[in-house]
Amino acid sequence: MINYGVSLDLINNYFDIIVYGDTDLFFKQDIILTNGIYLVSNKFIKAWQEVVGVKNDVQWIDFNLLDSKRIPINHDFKIINFTNTINCINWEESQFNVHDDLEKDYNFYMSVFDKTRLEGIKSGCVDCERSIFISDVIKNSLEQYKLNSLFFKEID
Repeated sequence: MINYGVSLDLINNYFDIIVYGDTDLFFKQDIILTNGIYLVSNKFIKAWQEVVGVKNDVQWIDFNLLDSKRIPINHDFKIINFTNTINCINWEESQFNVHDDLEKDYNFYMSVFDKTRLEGIKSGCVDCERSIFISDVIKNSLEQYKLNSLFFKEID
């Protein structure tokens, strides 16, 4: 459901995320991808809202963060959920295995993106490879915030 265009009820904590190992390392990151879900820090949220603005097509969802013994950890991270997504994969040219077609769970060996669908993107676009596509203007603005573990890649 996350990042497939589904708006979720923000009242409940749907997700339990377990941190194994060094929790200090977790808190040094501003964006973390786990099981296809992006966890973002408060610093990332503020940067995104300043650069992109506050829009209805992005939700910031609370979740429970637990250590390996299932003890709750206080945090200010959220799950980012894009509710207005575009499928950017060129399915004919990409190479992948299907883990679960019903759940849209794919393992890409070579992903090819449909550049015509990416033209004119102003903000987030999420595809089944869990990539967020943004314009160069937003990229350049986000880079100024020096967010940890955020990197950009040109589309091939």
